[in-house]
Amino acid sequence: MKKEIILLILIVFSSLIFVKPNTEWDEHVYLMNAKYFSGEKIYFENIRPPILPLIVSIFYTFKIDSLIFSTVPLFILSFFLLSLYLLSKDFKVLIIMFCFPIFLMYSEKLMTEILSSSFVIFAIFFIKNYIYKKNDLFFYLSYLFSSLAFLTRYPLGISVLIVSLLYLFFSKKKDYAKMLIGLIVFFIPIFLWGNHIGFETFFLALSYVSNNSGFFYYFINIFTILGISILFLFFLKNYKYNKKDLFFLVPLLVIFLTLQLMTHKEPRYLIPLLPFAAMFFSKLMKFDLVFILLILVFFTFSLYYSMFFYEIICSVNDNLVELSRFFEEKSDVLILSNFWPTVSYYSNLSSIAISETCNIGQRVADSNASYIVVSSFNPCFNSDYSSYELVKVINNDSCEIINIYRI
Repeated sequence: MKKEIILLILIVFSSLIFVKPNTEWDEHVYLMNAKYFSGEKIYFENIRPPILPLIVSIFYTFKIDSLIFSTVPLFILSFFLLSLYLLSKDFKVLIIMFCFPIFLMYSEKLMTEILSSSFVIFAIFFIKNYIYKKNDLFFYLSYLFSSLAFLTRYPLGISVLIVSLLYLFFSKKKDYAKMLIGLIVFFIPIFLWGNHIGFETFFLALSYVSNNSGFFYYFINIFTILGISILFLFFLKNYKYNKKDLFFLVPLLVIFLTLQLMTHKEPRYLIPLLPFAAMFFSKLMKFDLVFILLILVFFTFSLYYSMFFYEIICSVNDNLVELSRFFEEKSDVLILSNFWPTVSYYSNLSSIAISETCNIGQRVADSNASYIVVSSFNPCFNSDYSSYELVKVINNDSCEIINIYRI
């Protein structure tokens, strides 16, 4: 046990030291939604689930937002590792998680995948405890945490199906009235949020498609998701099925099928699948020298892959700092942009999207905006802006160009 803990600590420490990701588009959205919840009504996307922004809003409310990036991701990661250990009771599972490149790459981010995964794991942990201890509190907590999973990342509302299936598989006497009450517990927080923002936003969020990824997307990107830890499957002959394995086999199957059926796919979307893949892999090997050597190889690949991935991404931090300085003396200004959440975050001003058709003239007339800010990374950058004054070009020798036009 001590050897496993030491190995886990070394792996987590190495991950935190060496993986330094840039801030992504979605992170800026969650940060701005957090500001909205704390009372700064600058920018808000109502199709985003509320749990992560609500957590971050605490830092804005108490004026300690400088601690967000150093504290919140570490809290989420710790919460995730705790949930996974409580379910699996196996430190090997926690160690294997860091052999998945996509998990390593997002373990330091303000994104919803890892936090929502924690709620799914806790939901399964509680239904497992109910099955063996027959405490009704655990039963209803499993449905409550399924609701929290939904309110953190909408597709993971499928966890309510997972806990229901596990209940049906393991319970000799089915209490359908109890299941109905569980579903009520699941829907109450969702109803309260939907009543606040409009129930149509759930449909808009779940039906969002920026591109049709295709059926084979996750198979093509398998090494980004699993890394070379996929080689654990060579030890498949060691696996011996036990009914208790349904606690990871059912979520493994249900989550994959759900996310596979969605048109829009990204490697990070499969992060909620990985804890259950890790539980499966841990059953294939005991903690011995072979396991340790494999883990070191798999983790080294995962770490190198993550570092290389972020190294080749264009760093735009200097550009965004300069953008922030340009708008720091301005107030009551509306900005049109093709990367509007980022612009809103760094300018601390309201920013809205240029229409997808890039009809700049009509958008300006409809919005009464004062500035247009466009990045070469996004559509509409090369549209006709000749009617507007180009007041600043930001580049800082990076691969991005930001143009600022005064209307």
